Amino acid sequence: MVRRPQRRPDPTEHFALGPRSTPTWSAALLTRLLRRPAVYWSAVAALALTSVLVVNRYTADARTLRSAYGATTEVLVTTEPVQPGDLLAERSTRRDVPVGLVPDAVLENVGPDDRAMGPLTTGSILTAAAVSTAAGIGPDDAGVAMPVGPTTPPLAPGQQVLVVINADPLAGTDVHLVDGRVVEVTEERVVVAIARRDLAVTSAALGAGNVVVALRG
Repeated sequence: MVRRPQRRPDPTEHFALGPRSTPTWSAALLTRLLRRPAVYWSAVAALALTSVLVVNRYTADARTLRSAYGATTEVLVTTEPVQPGDLLAERSTRRDVPVGLVPDAVLENVGPDDRAMGPLTTGSILTAAAVSTAAGIGPDDAGVAMPVGPTTPPLAPGQQVLVVINADPLAGTDVHLVDGRVVEVTEERVVVAIARRDLAVTSAALGAGNVVVALRG
């Protein structure tokens, strides 16, 4: 009779661990727990406390913003980029902004025929200097503000004028005449409506101080 060799026992077998089972929560157990008054009201109190903390956080953020920028006021701002002569009623809205950021002569209202005096970016606050009426600036025109000087003739809104762009040898420009119409006159400036095609050369000459306004016969 042949005897089979016996396998020696492995000393680590007694310490081998099998796969652990992960405890699971059943819906019935959770329901039974929530039916207990103490558990239910504890959950309600926790949710209420969380809501209060969230509200307090946003309130504190609002107070911090107000203290940093001051009180706010409602003004008219542009809702999209605006070109000279564009109607503003359909391109503006009311918005709250910090009082410290509001410029002088801000507009209270915009009429249906009010047009932009010059280009404006989105979010620009509308002021009297940025707006003119359709009678002064047409859809194909642009308003140009020119300083009043000793050589500026007496002007009044509605007058036809010539914007004289003087020769500038350094810039390579010759004398150029641009037809215009007076839109607004103050002690410091005169606003003239010119054709959009003349806006670039007129603006460049204004920056160099090579522009004067003359009455047109």
